[in-house]
Amino acid sequence: MSQDDVRRRREADAAQAWSLARAAREAGDPGAARFWFERVRRLAPDDPRPVLELAMVLAAAGDGEAAAIFAGLATRWDLAAAWLGLAAMRHRAGDAPGAAQALASLLARHEPPDTLEFEALARAIAKRAGHPGWRGAADPAAIRRIEGIVRLDEEGLSGWAVRPAAPEAAPELMLTDAAGRRRAIRCGRLLEPAPEAPFRPRHGFHLPKRALARLTPPFAVAGADGVALYGSPVHPLPARPRPRPADFTGTPPDSVPEQRPLAVVVPAYRDAALTGAALDSLFAALRQGVPVIVVDDASPEPALRALLADHARAGRIRLIRHRRNRGFPAAANAGMRAARRLLGACDILLLNADTLVPPGAVARLHAALYARPEAGSVTPFSNEATILSYPKRGGGNPAPDLAGTIALDRLAARANRGALVEIPTAIGFCMAIRHDCLRATGLLREDVFAQGYGEENDWC
Repeated sequence: MSQDDVRRRREADAAQAWSLARAAREAGDPGAARFWFERVRRLAPDDPRPVLELAMVLAAAGDGEAAAIFAGLATRWDLAAAWLGLAAMRHRAGDAPGAAQALASLLARHEPPDTLEFEALARAIAKRAGHPGWRGAADPAAIRRIEGIVRLDEEGLSGWAVRPAAPEAAPELMLTDAAGRRRAIRCGRLLEPAPEAPFRPRHGFHLPKRALARLTPPFAVAGADGVALYGSPVHPLPARPRPRPADFTGTPPDSVPEQRPLAVVVPAYRDAALTGAALDSLFAALRQGVPVIVVDDASPEPALRALLADHARAGRIRLIRHRRNRGFPAAANAGMRAARRLLGACDILLLNADTLVPPGAVARLHAALYARPEAGSVTPFSNEATILSYPKRGGGNPAPDLAGTIALDRLAARANRGALVEIPTAIGFCMAIRHDCLRATGLLREDVFAQGYGEENDWC
């Protein structure tokens, strides 16, 4: 039996067990439901949805194991049902501060259930914790936030959107053309959740080409929060040009230019924990005097905004804040412009906000830019970097922690001894860019690539 056959058999067994688990739960047989949900968890360990249903079965039976499962799901997925389950379990166990904390996490980023049962639980938790009431903890930006993607092709404009605070409800979208004309977009059919967000159903939308006939491109599509969807603004597809190899556009310089100082640019948008870990590793890896410019691209997360403000006050970073989300290319460009205002013609290290940097790596990347006349940009290996993924070249490698990153870096340095290999494109998670190449090529195309993905290929 091939690996594909084994996988398909395992998926079929998991689906059957999930169906039996739900049937047992509806029949009021918690023992059988638990048995089958546990089997689903073993057969499909990467799918958290049956795990949530198992936690609910355990909670209904008064099993304290449910609290730990709810806590894991809430932390990993920021799931409203998990925060609610955790609050209820902690309240039942007499943990007043823990129940209040879980309730506050629910209310900060999610619309609460409109039920009498929830109202009674929230009042009881607030009273036991010594609070006058349970309302008022919401983060308005998080409650309004819309996520989604939009694209334009020969059939018209289409995509999907979701409001994480109320994922079951179809979000409100608005299209604005270049002349300022506006048109509401209605989300229709429900799409399957994406693998990276299994608890968020996606609400699809489509505007046929004829509906765009009297509008002037480019078209901007945003949610009620005013933040553009990924891919916006969208432009009509141009006539497909004849492919032209990049080396036909010019010749590399004959000699290595004079070395210029380096500035680090980090666009940031989400995940305070990952961003904090990445910045800490960067500070430890930098030589003294190398400026770090962080661009907060209108992050919706108070924790991330506070973290960056703390670093700015301490003088560890120069912070640029965008009033609205403009996407990775625009954030990167803002940082590179600021670097040039600060240092003049300079080299740039462009980093994703979740990139862990081992000691010595920044200096080695900077030196690599001057190892060859034609080295306009240098990118290292990573666990998930398309053509530069390691050890599996197709990606899917687990992300190492900082200790693992340092160990891999030392092994690579020992094996490769500073060797450089020509590649067709840099990868945007970590791009060291030489000043003369940046001057000749220009910044990233934020007008074309909007929220990002592919801009580094275009630049290369």
